[in-house]
Amino acid sequence: MKKLMIVIVVLGLSSLAFSIEIFAGNEVLVRTTEFHLGFEDVRKVLSYISSAFQDDSFKEGTIGSMRYVEFRKHVLLHTDGIYVLDDERILADGVPVDVLKRFGIEYVQNDGKVYIVDCEILAVKELEKTVQIDFRGVRRFDVLEDSGTLKIVAASWLKFKQETVPPKTILYRLEERGMRIAKIAEEPGQVRVMLETPARRDYLVKDLGEKVDPHEKRVVFLIGYGDGRVIYRNYTRDLKGLDFVSYSQSKKLAQEIAQSMNYKVEECPIYDLPLGGVGVLVLVRSEQEREKLLEIIEKVMQ
Repeated sequence: MKKLMIVIVVLGLSSLAFSIEIFAGNEVLVRTTEFHLGFEDVRKVLSYISSAFQDDSFKEGTIGSMRYVEFRKHVLLHTDGIYVLDDERILADGVPVDVLKRFGIEYVQNDGKVYIVDCEILAVKELEKTVQIDFRGVRRFDVLEDSGTLKIVAASWLKFKQETVPPKTILYRLEERGMRIAKIAEEPGQVRVMLETPARRDYLVKDLGEKVDPHEKRVVFLIGYGDGRVIYRNYTRDLKGLDFVSYSQSKKLAQEIAQSMNYKVEECPIYDLPLGGVGVLVLVRSEQEREKLLEIIEKVMQ
């Protein structure tokens, strides 16, 4: 009984070792439990690539009991367990994976899996405030923006500059202070990333106790010393909603600064801040934290 169990386990492991998984991106396109691909497996891959690259050379059909697929001037025939590729008989119960190369299909074998390369980036161009990506096949890249840096990153195996590159490869990087993505437009074979650089808003930094013009139009940051707290002016009901926008903006600023500084947030009437204006009072715990605060203010005002 013990020997039988060992045989079953060995056979199970062998079937896993000789199974084939073919991926298109992160999705399994073909999964077999054999060492070779069957006719239907090959047909499915060729049909997929034909659709992805809009290649109309793919044809399939039957002649009597024989099935065939044709792609890029190569033909695979199958009948009664017999495979013939371009007049060459394959002496096996299927075809090896590298037959796909005969049909001009690029792939990568990694960790026992096969990844079809179904995307080729043809060009990345900068046109004024637009980055244009021209590609063939399925879009297999992400457009990311982080702190003024635009990145185009491979989402799966793809072809770029005549090389096949793995997922997470940074294909393109653009750094521009204050830049952000305004819009992404996509159509077959092309992605356009429209960028914008928002106007920097004027602001004023003063120490707590210094006089501030009651009609100040700039954003006001008052800095004092205390227990690590960001205070914004409360909503004034007497103004009947006239200060609601400035109240909301002040609250948002307070929350951003508090999160960056790990401070507490408090809503309280602050008579040092202009009524109806945007501003906050920050109570820092040390001179070092004051320096850090000034850097954060510069960043949030971009």
